[in-house]
Amino acid sequence: MTSRAGRPLALLLTALLAGCASNEIVLPGYQNQPTTDPLNCESYSLAHDARTRRDGDFTLILTFSGGGHRAAALAYGVMLGLREITITTTQGKRQSLLDEADMISSVSGGSFPAAYYGLYGDRIFSDFEGSFLRADVSRSLVKRLLDPSALLGERNRTDHVVSYFEETLFRNKTFADLKQAGGPLIVINATDLGRGVRFSFLQEYFDLLCSDIDSYPVARAVTASAAVPLVFNPVVLRNFGNCRPACQSMELLQAAQQDHESSQVRELVRDLQSYGDEQARPFVHLIDGGITDNLGLMAIYEMVEITGGAPEFIRRLRAKANPNLAVITVDAATNAPTVIEQSSRPPTVKDTINAVTDVQLHRYNAATIDLMGDRLERWTGELAAQGINVTPHFVRIGFGNLPEAERRYFDSIPTGLSLTDIQATTLINTGRSLLFNNPDFQRLVQAVGAQIPDTPVPVAGAASLPAPGAGNGNQ
Repeated sequence: MTSRAGRPLALLLTALLAGCASNEIVLPGYQNQPTTDPLNCESYSLAHDARTRRDGDFTLILTFSGGGHRAAALAYGVMLGLREITITTTQGKRQSLLDEADMISSVSGGSFPAAYYGLYGDRIFSDFEGSFLRADVSRSLVKRLLDPSALLGERNRTDHVVSYFEETLFRNKTFADLKQAGGPLIVINATDLGRGVRFSFLQEYFDLLCSDIDSYPVARAVTASAAVPLVFNPVVLRNFGNCRPACQSMELLQAAQQDHESSQVRELVRDLQSYGDEQARPFVHLIDGGITDNLGLMAIYEMVEITGGAPEFIRRLRAKANPNLAVITVDAATNAPTVIEQSSRPPTVKDTINAVTDVQLHRYNAATIDLMGDRLERWTGELAAQGINVTPHFVRIGFGNLPEAERRYFDSIPTGLSLTDIQATTLINTGRSLLFNNPDFQRLVQAVGAQIPDTPVPVAGAASLPAPGAGNGNQ
């Protein structure tokens, strides 16, 4: 752990954990607003996006994992690579592969570049590095949270974190602004602490709370997605109840098959239906989305499966099935060695939590990737049975298949909210390198009639650090 990234984060953890038992009073405790009856079907949603999205030449879905600044920088590097590859559309227009993105599903650290790109588009490539990736966010948050006005005020820790991201990144933008921006559908994912179920910031989910998402702050959603348990207070939503949604979410839940072959989907349906009892569940407490899905892939799986499969999903949304369906998942998970094995002494609480979390994430990530690969093949098979031919492309970007020395370097970068300049540069360049050298991505580029640039893939910013070579993509 570096001194710059580690010490502020350690101080932050110490200061915040010491206040976990405090009796903080926060009013009103939520910022979502009740909606009129019927709900506004033009709010930020899957249904609205499907009705208004321009037709592309292929369907491109990106998913950005959790992992703090490390995840944000790796995802940003992949976005840079996608921006460099251009295609000629059927309308004769030249545009980048990034412009073709239809959806970005994100959790935790990956939600920062996802939301920023959704709001500001290509401005991310001039602003985001300075305002976030190369900023010492940990130190800034420590200063803010240890300020006497913050310690003595009525606002909780998470409210102060939201304020910081409002000022530095999101400028009081709401989901109405995200909709107005006209970019890909940004699906920011958090975890409902009460039920352990994934909660996506879309109108379909806000329908269940009789609330309208358009007025909700983007910064608060991103903070919910990254709200590490115990360190930050949950982000709270109010369940208003007493409405008759005219949009599709309730209809989908009522139509969802209770005898679905997947017990996971059956349990998901029951958990989502529980929001209908606002007396039993008047408030929803949201924390880090990585707890239920650290890759952002389960959001896609659940959206399709809960409707009964790919053909029914497309029919209900009145969407178009393009000849190529691509899912590019960016996984910033590392496999840092623990210190537990170095001593016979009992591990500390912190060491135990870190070890358990790492084991859970790695096993769950592997299972999720296997599940998504299987389902992409299955969904395209379902479509083929109805005469709709779609070729699936599943591109996995991560550190797993890098040479050992390079993996050790990335393992040494902690999951925090600060990077050194060298770490940021290395991660960004590695994201681009891993993308360009990934065989599955190369096949996708060929399938859509594009070409990877001939320019050399940049390496790390310092010769003293191990840097990914041009041929070290996922194999």
